[in-house]
Amino acid sequence: MNIKLSALTIGLLVGSMVFASSVSAAFIDNDSYTTDTESSLDWLDVTQSLGMSFNTVNSQFGTGDQFEGWRYATAADFTGLISHYTDTPLSNGNNTFDLFSLAELVSWLGATYLNSEGAYVYGILSTVSPIPWKRSVAMVYTSESGNGITDQTDTLATSIGAGSANNGIGSFLVKDTSIPNVSEPPVFFLVGSGLLVLIGFYHKRKLTQT
Repeated sequence: MNIKLSALTIGLLVGSMVFASSVSAAFIDNDSYTTDTESSLDWLDVTQSLGMSFNTVNSQFGTGDQFEGWRYATAADFTGLISHYTDTPLSNGNNTFDLFSLAELVSWLGATYLNSEGAYVYGILSTVSPIPWKRSVAMVYTSESGNGITDQTDTLATSIGAGSANNGIGSFLVKDTSIPNVSEPPVFFLVGSGLLVLIGFYHKRKLTQT
């Protein structure tokens, strides 16, 4: 009975390690950008383009320019990022989450606006807003005061003219990552190791009984 309990405990520990490994491996913080290995996209720190208009940023994608290799994220890219981070299927629009659950993501993307309630990341998307001459501005918010306002995201928090700039708004820029998706091999390794341990306990018990 004791051996069975030990094996079960080890199995649970291995399971928790597998879960933790898959979550931590899904995102990689590279200081100036964050890699979402599930979508294979790098996300540039939004503060890198803070206070720059859509037109200005859009003119800097060429060879040798400030944002060479990057492009504007779409609403679908943004929704995918949030879905992968929260492990929740989402649709475009406003989505709410538990308090402080988006704090790490906000720190990775770079807060563009702070107040007494919390930290915000405002970034322009490639998506045209319902007003044709404006671009959609997406938002990620995390509470820092615990005042009851839930963490939330919005693919259309506001909009801004293509030639307008705001000191509290940057741009969500992405590019295909050069980092391979490494989340699966460690998981399989841990599962295999756990199974070997359990099999070892089982055979040890059989030998003891005989």
